[in-house]
Amino acid sequence: MLDFGRSLQGKIRPVAAVTTPLSVVYEGSNDFADSLKELDRYFDIQMHGHYRDRAASNFQNEYDLLCKVGFKPSAYAGGWWIMNEIIAGQLDRNGFKWDTTINNKGVDSFGNPQSLPTHHKFMEVPTWRDFKMPRIWVTDTCCVSIHDFDLLNPSLRGKLWIHEMKRKALASKVKSFEEI
Repeated sequence: MLDFGRSLQGKIRPVAAVTTPLSVVYEGSNDFADSLKELDRYFDIQMHGHYRDRAASNFQNEYDLLCKVGFKPSAYAGGWWIMNEIIAGQLDRNGFKWDTTINNKGVDSFGNPQSLPTHHKFMEVPTWRDFKMPRIWVTDTCCVSIHDFDLLNPSLRGKLWIHEMKRKALASKVKSFEEI
């Protein structure tokens, strides 16, 4: 993942939505804070949570841990593509600016229909869940949300393209996530 970040250095600063050691799916190193500081050289560190039961307390504990080690996330990517009232409430309470959970397939990892709660303060940026990227974009810039396992698959690197024009437009308009 660091190689991917290095390859974009000076062009765009991508977001890395990370899990914490408190997550049920965490497989990172024991040096969580140090690992994040290394990633922070190339990525804006944000939050990726996996919640089904006890979402509110688990979310808050993970958010607090990220803050404790020096990262106050303002973007969220829902693990298993799950979004619900509890998670949306946590995003609002903690001041998140945007979320990338809702995807083009409209279902979570368990086949349940996705729905965005109607009352929320954050911006929802729909994401593309297929390996084939759309060829036509509606706007001058785009947000592509991919999971870290996609970044590690060499066969996908050539397919993870953003039109050169879009990339240049994004790079010229936004130098870091905080400028959004």
